[in-house]
Order: sequence, then structure tokens, then C-alpha cells
Amino acid sequence: MMEQMYHYTKVRERVWQIRELENEFNEHMTLVQGDDLAILFDTGSGNGQLREFVESVVKTPYIVINSHGHPDHILGDSEFDAIYAKKEEWDVLRYYAIQQDEDYKLPMIRELTVGQVFDLGGLHAKVIDLRGHTKGSIGLLLEEERLLLSGDAINETLWMFNYGVLPLSEFRKTLVRLKKLPFDTFLCGHSDEEKSKALVEAHLRNLEQLSVDPSTKQFIFGIETYASTYELDGIQSTIIFELKTLL
Repeated sequence: MMEQMYHYTKVRERVWQIRELENEFNEHMTLVQGDDLAILFDTGSGNGQLREFVESVVKTPYIVINSHGHPDHILGDSEFDAIYAKKEEWDVLRYYAIQQDEDYKLPMIRELTVGQVFDLGGLHAKVIDLRGHTKGSIGLLLEEERLLLSGDAINETLWMFNYGVLPLSEFRKTLVRLKKLPFDTFLCGHSDEEKSKALVEAHLRNLEQLSVDPSTKQFIFGIETYASTYELDGIQSTIIFELKTLL
């Protein structure tokens, strides 16, 4: 039963993407294994037995880190003793946690700080500020791999709406900072394939020409949203946003 709930894809020698098999949002968690310590990055929608699955494959002690507080990335938190998240994101985690069944409980939350580095043994993971999708979104830069774990902060399709979202002007600052970071590709929260850093520039170009097109209006989770697309050298950026993010 446990093996049927999760599927994992080996992306690098020490990096795996884990997918919940029965989930409409196709969310992925990332497992990074060092010589001395492992990291589980996000915990999915809480379909159960995630801890058992992780402990069947990791070879060392491990920690759990949340990229951000949206429910499709945190509901497995309750299986663990403690998780790490940026302090600005704690109320986002709690906002969605209290919407679950009364039996659902968040574990102890430990504070992550931007620039903090986890020494995994042969591999270092640095906490990166990726605010925008939510106010406390973070990524992990795997320095030796030149690989960024981005959660939902950077996807091919960006959702810039829902509780905790910041203005697009703030997100633009995040993208500008990202261009300067030493990574070549990234893993996002809804795919098991590495994405090119060039997508960062495509998103920036999209923001520059973004406008409210009434024909793209739709309601997602009851929120009125609009969409903007832009293609740069065959790489497409799509940004779905709510009007308040334009302020």
C-alpha cells in the first residue's frame, strides 16, 4: 500500500522527486541525500504514510523543510515531529492548517533564515528568499549541484493569487535576484523534470508587458484571476494573478 501511494524519480545522483500518485495537482516533493543528513523538501497533500515511505529510503537522519504554506505542500507535515519554515510564512501554514479536519495538527515549526546553509555531507543546501507566490516562500540552492529547489515560487505557470501572495512588484525583485544566483536549472513543485534558468528571464519579460485581459478572466478557488503569457526563445511564461497583486 505504501509503495502505491508514492512514486519517485531519480533526477541527480543525490536528488529525487517524489510524487503522490492519487492527486489532481501533481505536486512533487524533493528528497536530497547527503553523506550525513537528508532533506525532505515539502510534504504534499497528506495522503498518508509519507514518513514511513521516506524512512524506508533515506540512509541518514533527515529534516523536513516547507517551501511555503499552501496545503498541497504542507499537509503531510503532521506525520513528522518538526518542520522548518521561514518565520514570515508561519501564519500561512497555520491559516491552511486550521481549515483541515479538527484532528489535523501542525508539528513544531523551526525557523529558517535566508542565507542559512545546511551541511548534508558532501553537499550544501542554502536557503534562498523566493518571496512572491507567498510572503515567506523559500528555495534551496544545492551549491555543488548548481541546482535550485523552488517549490511553487518559480514554475512554468506562476500562481500569483491566494492567501499570502505579495504584489507583482515584489516578485519582480525576487526574479532579478535569482538571475544573479549560481544555478543552471531548477526543480519546481509540480514536475519531476529540471527546468532551465532561462525561464526566470521569460517571467521578467512577461511582467514587463503584463496587462489585464478580460478574456482570460476565470475564478480559481473562488478568486477572480487573469492570465498573461509570454514566450522567449521557445520558453513560455504564464502568470495567473489577481488584481490586488497589481497594487
